Amino acid sequence: MRMRINKPAVTLTFLSILLPILSILMFEHITISESLGNMDSGSFGKSYELISIDEGEKEFLPSELFKLTDGIGEKIAITSEGKVDGIKVRLIYFNKSYVNLPMQEGRFFKKKDLRENYDCAVIGKKLIDKTYKKNEKRYITLEGMEFEVIGIIGYECETVMDQYIYINGLIPKKIFDSSLYQVDFLEGGREDEILQYLYEELQKSNIIMESLTRGEDYFNSIVPRLLYSRWFLVMFMCILLCLILLSLEWINHQKKEIGIRRLLGATNGKLIVLLGKRYLKIILISGVAGGLYSMIFWPNYKSFLLIGYSITIPIITIFLGCMAIKIIKAPLEEVIK
Repeated sequence: MRMRINKPAVTLTFLSILLPILSILMFEHITISESLGNMDSGSFGKSYELISIDEGEKEFLPSELFKLTDGIGEKIAITSEGKVDGIKVRLIYFNKSYVNLPMQEGRFFKKKDLRENYDCAVIGKKLIDKTYKKNEKRYITLEGMEFEVIGIIGYECETVMDQYIYINGLIPKKIFDSSLYQVDFLEGGREDEILQYLYEELQKSNIIMESLTRGEDYFNSIVPRLLYSRWFLVMFMCILLCLILLSLEWINHQKKEIGIRRLLGATNGKLIVLLGKRYLKIILISGVAGGLYSMIFWPNYKSFLLIGYSITIPIITIFLGCMAIKIIKAPLEEVIK
């Protein structure tokens, strides 16, 4: 006996997987485009503040400033730049998450990497020849300190970051002298309050912080996100339309069965629950498949997958619910013909 394949259900499941995956690619493209646009200035937030630190007689370690960001609710990052062994080095620390940068290998820092006693780095692609491998890991040495390279920044075109090394800001010593720091406000809105908090906390240790200049992210105010994502949005809307049409075909495919169950005495509530279970099965299959895809190929973008599902599932659920009610309330002779 040949097994009958429910083609509308199979196609609906496939598109339910495809649409959230497309959302990952779309948001990944948008965030990388924004990062590339901001690379020249080195600022990736809504705004930034350049500050100077006067440590006085006491030796000041950058980690003293960096750790203060953990007490701030808004997303911020602090960097300090200098040269070590002729290489541009940027100390970095952020309290929650950073921006999406194009990676050639590995990944950029996560919050869990920015901890004490973990000397790690992310390097530009032009500095690969300065690294060496040991115990199946890549390392680079600066000022006699060995740093584990967890990622290599690289885009298909050359960028200013190809020659930079980012290192965990909580290293136990200074590797270059600089009193200048850049505070990136990744969310924005409370810049003055945050700067005042940093000033007061540092003053408790007799360290004086001075604000020098503030800048705004003009690039992203001029070039909106829609410009980056226009083709993805067109694809997204086309697939969403296909999903709606296939959902209609899927539920029409079950008209006759619904009519027979109504003849046998099934209540409207039971029929809605039956259709709901079948639809939930499709969502669960597509969710597992989409989740596995993101874990294997895009582990840093799981949140984008959730955004995709949060957009599509409510739309399709409302549409299917309306169609199911229409079929259940339709005259029996129309349903079973």
